[in-house]
Amino acid sequence: MAKAKVSIDFSTHNFNDKELNVKASSIADGLADNPGFPSLKESSVQIKTKNEYYGGLLAKMELGNRQITAEKNAARIDLEGILKTTGLKVQDLSNGDEVLILSTGFDINRKPTPVGILNQPVNLQIKLGKITGTLEVSWDVVPGAYSYEIRYTQIPKTD
Repeated sequence: MAKAKVSIDFSTHNFNDKELNVKASSIADGLADNPGFPSLKESSVQIKTKNEYYGGLLAKMELGNRQITAEKNAARIDLEGILKTTGLKVQDLSNGDEVLILSTGFDINRKPTPVGILNQPVNLQIKLGKITGTLEVSWDVVPGAYSYEIRYTQIPKTD
């Protein structure tokens, strides 16, 4: 059985400002008196302290002050850093045990699944490029595709 991996991506792509505040609070509470991670009690206190400061700045954001925005962004980076560091420690101490990881408030990464045979790209469009001798080629994205291989020939055998 594959080991579960702790999700340590707390970027704005995954969590907006308010969602990060809630998630960090959940993690701090999950680690506070967790018998599986007694050595991370201090990390819980640090996360809680940094998250309270970050939450206070979020509340002040309505003023629209650039200085507060800069302070909030710096506090977010600081909070993301300690969450990532703590997440890596949780990964090591849990040895990939999914139940133990989830008890801390951290999420786990999705388990990889095979994609299978992919469809051919559709809506292929070829236009002359802006530079002599070039072409601009585009097509619709194929779900599940990691990369594309493009081949061309000057004299095709078929249409």
